Amino acid sequence: CLDLSNMAAPKLEFFYHMFGINTGTLDVLVRTSASETNVFSLTGQQQTGSNIPYESVVLDLTSFKQDVLQLVFRVTRGNGTRGDIAIDDINIFEPPAVDVAVGDQIVPESGCGLGSAEQVTIQIINLGTDTLNSVTATFSVDAGPFITPEAVPGFIAPGDTLLYTYTATADLSALGPHTLEVSATQNTPPDADVTNNSQVVNIINLGQVVNSFPYFEDFEGGQAGWTSQGVNNTWAFGTPAKNVIQGASSGVNAWVTGGLGLTTYTNFEQSFVLGPCFDFSGVTAPIIELDI
Repeated sequence: CLDLSNMAAPKLEFFYHMFGINTGTLDVLVRTSASETNVFSLTGQQQTGSNIPYESVVLDLTSFKQDVLQLVFRVTRGNGTRGDIAIDDINIFEPPAVDVAVGDQIVPESGCGLGSAEQVTIQIINLGTDTLNSVTATFSVDAGPFITPEAVPGFIAPGDTLLYTYTATADLSALGPHTLEVSATQNTPPDADVTNNSQVVNIINLGQVVNSFPYFEDFEGGQAGWTSQGVNNTWAFGTPAKNVIQGASSGVNAWVTGGLGLTTYTNFEQSFVLGPCFDFSGVTAPIIELDI
């Protein structure tokens, strides 16, 4: 049982791991002598692999500080056996006066036709007990140099969030994956917790939009904007030389699972080949044909 009466603004932090195609639901409940309140719920696979790091969540328990309570972590099974949920590092604490955090609401996301001057927007969260009044923000693309920190205008009250769009833009014009690291902090008075000041997001430029038809691709000139993705991905591009599949339908290049050679696909694989972006708005009855 937890007595939080001597804390002004108690918080609960814990780490979770949810992996597998049949992952169910994780609920966090606060149980008192009078009631049971659901304060957090998450359903489905959240990590893309068993070795992907745990994620953390912070919950506000201020409304329960006058009660003696228990925390209940409840798991509801999904529609199969291929899914596990784990929790770790449960921490009940009181936040510092100044604590700037970067949230998960980050723009841009993966998409078609990303350019060389994409606007970047981040979510800045005040997890401290003081109002933030001198926040600065910066970002880096593909592990390159960070831009000169920009002053975030305005004030952010305790518990509030602010969406800030940088003046500088990001070059995401190259086809394929990119990493965007965004960061925010406050130097005066200083940020007491710098571990939550940044986020790294993976962004994929899916290529330019195809709107001229008919479209034909035999991959003899390369991947042509097609990529492979997914969990435990074994798709390979080139000339198949397997026990059953030998060569391509035409030419020498194709996409094949389990690598080009005699290796096989992996257990619990959820992978796919992703094509470029197609705009069918000018086509009356589009038909897709492929060799398999």
